[in-house]
Amino acid sequence: MKHEVLNNIDHANLFINSQFKPGRGYDFNLTSVFPVEYIRLQSHYPIFFTHDKENNFYQSVAMLGFEENENLFLESKGLLTSLPLSIQRIPFYIGKRTKIEAGIPVDEKNLTIDIDHPSVNQESGNRIFLEHGGNSDYLNHINRVLVTIDESIKELNEFSILLSSLELFEPLNLSVDFNKDNNFAIKGLWTISETKLKNLDEKSISKLHQKGFLQHIYMIAASIGNMNNLIHLKKLKDSNK
Repeated sequence: MKHEVLNNIDHANLFINSQFKPGRGYDFNLTSVFPVEYIRLQSHYPIFFTHDKENNFYQSVAMLGFEENENLFLESKGLLTSLPLSIQRIPFYIGKRTKIEAGIPVDEKNLTIDIDHPSVNQESGNRIFLEHGGNSDYLNHINRVLVTIDESIKELNEFSILLSSLELFEPLNLSVDFNKDNNFAIKGLWTISETKLKNLDEKSISKLHQKGFLQHIYMIAASIGNMNNLIHLKKLKDSNK
């Protein structure tokens, strides 16, 4: 990856041609998802959590495949049905730089582009800037996506901290038999304990409800049924080898 701060001089002639197929920069089995999109995504992808031990932070993720560089939805065209925001924004990211104001360091956000991503080119796709330097409709859409992600990170952080304080997270313990010679154990993912949730006291349940987090939990729980479709896609892929 090579990130550059986006500007209408150095990047005036760039296009973004997103091709959702293997080898075009979308080969990953997990992608970040955010509370604002749980309702939209829960009928398409299994949603779990990863755990950053250093910061004790749980990030919700959509599972796209079983192996590290495996996105089974690329093969099925199913990714186009409902794109997670973290995929929509590629190859753009929120960057930060520190500037000094009145002698005080202040973090300033900016828009960066990964110019090494396969979607970036000078020939076809969505223009980033108009001919005279203004933002294209596509870039305006990307800005809205990134603002939505940035705002939803705050809610995700609060959601994660509360679930952790209530000890609702538990490691995912799941083994999948694709065939008699291929047994796959899913590691490194976390889920919300249904048993612990049922045993919460009324005060804790009320707190989750007041913050709108119970709905998030229900959406995540409902999403787990999509594992059956993911297993089907994996078996289909393996049978075509």
